[in-house]
Amino acid sequence: MQIPSNTPPALRLPVPDVSGQDQPKLASKQVDDVDAVKPDIATGHRRISYTWDEDLEQNVTHVVDNQTGDVTRKGLTDAQRDHVLRIRKLVGQSFDEKA
Repeated sequence: MQIPSNTPPALRLPVPDVSGQDQPKLASKQVDDVDAVKPDIATGHRRISYTWDEDLEQNVTHVVDNQTGDVTRKGLTDAQRDHVLRIRKLVGQSFDEKA
């Protein structure tokens, strides 16, 4: 591939030649039983749930365990949620004041 002559010098990067490098090695054995490798993926124990947060006025994601129904991860932790709400309140107060 030729680099155009009007290309700035800062953008003229050398392209490494990878033709002589080794190819990635394949697995030593094929695994037919996916449960043996990643049981969570194979059985689908988790799902993503979206809920509307009225205070934040946006969707919040949760990772839910299908077997127990417990939330295992949240898109925003409770501390992050509170922090966002406090910042919005402070920004709102600064705009509500009369000059």
